[in-house]
Amino acid sequence: MFKRNLAPGRELGQVESRYELKPHQVFRRAREWQFAAGAIGHRKWKVIQARLKILARALATFDRSGDCLAIYPATRTILRCIRELETNHAADTGEKARTWSLRTLFVYLDLLNKGGIETKTGCAFNRKPRIRSLHPEALLSVPATHKHARRESCTQRIYKRTSDFSSSGWFG
Repeated sequence: MFKRNLAPGRELGQVESRYELKPHQVFRRAREWQFAAGAIGHRKWKVIQARLKILARALATFDRSGDCLAIYPATRTILRCIRELETNHAADTGEKARTWSLRTLFVYLDLLNKGGIETKTGCAFNRKPRIRSLHPEALLSVPATHKHARRESCTQRIYKRTSDFSSSGWFG
């Protein structure tokens, strides 16, 4: 009786979930490595990925529908929300809170835009509002490898050189 109701190729007990996360839930559950598209080519890429994650989470909270397609707040409102998220995160983890200035916010909004995660429409420097939208499909589904992910330590390299000199007779 149960076998008739199963889709072809499925066995008894295998069930596929039909629930899909809404875009705001995708951004709240995202990991740092998923924001690598905006951080590629920068020196402090891990810090950039963590900040992009916090910025995307803050932007996702401003959308009332949950689709992340109509985000209207001003940059000062976004900045206030991010500072609050950073202080809460620092209190939970015991780390020092990162500081966000208005310039820093614009830099990271631009990185989100270049990574394809966020787009802007509407008028800038005008009375009409700037409309931002987030695209969860632009988040990476596989961790990106970075060319500067593993570096040799500077002190380790110097130690190897001095050991080479001592064996060749330079140091006594």
